[in-house]
Amino acid sequence: MKFKLSFLIPFLVFGCTLDDFMFNQSKLDHYDFDDYTGEVDFRLDSSYFIPDSLIHLFFLPSGEDQSLIACTYIGNLDEISTDTVILYCHGNKDHMDFYWPRAKLLANLRSDQNRYGLLYFDYFGYGMSAGTPSENGLNENTESALNWLKSQGLTQDRLVIYGFSLGSYPSIYQASYSEVMKPNKLILEAPIGTSQAIIDQSTVLSHPGGFFMEADFNNIHNMKAFTGDLLLFHGGEDKFLPFKIHGQSLYNAHDVGFKQLKLIPNADHGDLPKMMGFELYLEEIRNFIQR
Repeated sequence: MKFKLSFLIPFLVFGCTLDDFMFNQSKLDHYDFDDYTGEVDFRLDSSYFIPDSLIHLFFLPSGEDQSLIACTYIGNLDEISTDTVILYCHGNKDHMDFYWPRAKLLANLRSDQNRYGLLYFDYFGYGMSAGTPSENGLNENTESALNWLKSQGLTQDRLVIYGFSLGSYPSIYQASYSEVMKPNKLILEAPIGTSQAIIDQSTVLSHPGGFFMEADFNNIHNMKAFTGDLLLFHGGEDKFLPFKIHGQSLYNAHDVGFKQLKLIPNADHGDLPKMMGFELYLEEIRNFIQR
C-alpha cells in the first residue's frame, strides 16, 4: 500500500515535519473515561464494565526534569505484587480517554484462575501529562511506569508489555534493553517497522527519514535484541502502517524465542480488536500469556 502525495503535501508546503504528525497529541484538564464522548476506535458494551474502585488515576515524575505524566492503573493496587500486569503503550494520537476502550478491554482478561492488572499512561505533552513529546521521552515515560510497577512489587516474570502503533517503539525498546524490568512476553498491534519505512511508503520522495523526522524509530533493529515471547497482531487492510512493510518485517526480525502472528484480513489500523471479535481477541492474548 502506497501513501498518496496528498499525505505529504502539508509537510512539504507548510514546512512541518512528520514528527508533528506522529506526535499528534491533545491536551486535557481532566479525564472522562467512560463518560468520554469524543472519537474512539471502537466502543464496548456494559459487559466490559470496570468498577470505579479499580480505576486509579495518578501522576509520576519522568525524565531529567521530573515532569509529571498522567497514569491510570486498572486493578487492585494491593495485588500488583501477585497479579500479572500489562503495561500498555498507546498510539500517536490524543490521550488516555481515546484509548480507554482498549485499556478497559484488556483489563477484562481476568478469569477465575488468573488476575490481571493494567497500567497505561500519557506520554509527555499528551492529555494531562506535562512536557513535549519526543523519541527519548517515549522511553523515559515507559521507564518511569516500569519503575513504579517494580516499586509496587511486580516482578518481570509477571510483566507483559503491549505496544500499539507508535507505542510499539518504547515497548520494543524497553523489552530489549530495560535495566528496570524486561518482560518475558511482548504483544504488538499494528507496529512501526522503522520511521524510514514510513517515508519510503511514498513513491515521490527519495530523502532520508531524518529530512522529515527528528525521531528515529528503528524497531526492526531493536527487535533483534528481544529474546522473549512475541505475539504480533496486524490488520490486513492497515493503510497507515501496511503489514508487509512494517508488521512482517518486525515479525521476521524476531529470531530467538517463541513468536506468533495474528493477521486479521479485514482489519484496518485502529479497529483490529473489533474486527477480530473482542472475545476471540482476549482469548488469543490470554492463551499467549498463559502458555
